[in-house]
Amino acid sequence: MLVALGQFSFHVVDVHVDSDLIPIVISTQQLHADWRQGETLGVYDPPYHPRVLASPSRFLGYRDLLTFALNPFSGNDLGGLAKAPTVATEIPLYTAFDAAGLYVIWEHSDNVRAALLQNDGGLALEIDVARGDTPGIGIRPGGPGVLYVQDGKLHLSELGGLTLLCADGGFCNEVILDRNPTGPMALAYDEGTDNWFVVAGTQVAVVARGGMGAVVKQAEALDSLNDAPNRVDVAVSDGTAAIMQAAKHGNSALTFMGCF
Repeated sequence: MLVALGQFSFHVVDVHVDSDLIPIVISTQQLHADWRQGETLGVYDPPYHPRVLASPSRFLGYRDLLTFALNPFSGNDLGGLAKAPTVATEIPLYTAFDAAGLYVIWEHSDNVRAALLQNDGGLALEIDVARGDTPGIGIRPGGPGVLYVQDGKLHLSELGGLTLLCADGGFCNEVILDRNPTGPMALAYDEGTDNWFVVAGTQVAVVARGGMGAVVKQAEALDSLNDAPNRVDVAVSDGTAAIMQAAKHGNSALTFMGCF
């Protein structure tokens, strides 16, 4: 796992988890000084908190209150994170966003917008993919899945990788949770079980396919922190989910869930 930590300056930590589920820090890298945030800029609140991606290897987020940027780096060498960030001028200032793989997704007026993010900061295939807000994104074979809130309900769509339109035979604007989901969103796909793992604030859900569309197999409340998280992430592999939560005052929690 690659985890981004920090208050006014950020570090990326390469963490391996052993067979006893004990996290072991392998290496760390402080980011370039351009990523340093001031005390009043709300670094623990979306949309400022950055994302670190393992495939492709890059770090991205709001370099400051106004400027979205990214740093590509080698998958086995965090040194590229020490270089000055590349500005992505087409991502608007101050907007909620998420990213996975090559894709970035963000709020755009009353819509959710998606695109391929190039390492030079440019966008390709930019398109509105839904009406809504609070986006989350995950990758499945064939393209991304997109999570968003529309009319107070949590929705999931599976998009084609080259069109960013609803994929044939996939979920399209399926309602996942209808009890006014709040908080940050995260989404991951488990290829072995063909399930989506959804995190919405402190709510988690496992979504499978049924004859009439999406089926919520499990739905649980996850209250690992004293304060509600304002940053979440999830990774899934072989039927086990790792959920990362971070709260405003720096508390964080890593939770493993299995057998879903």
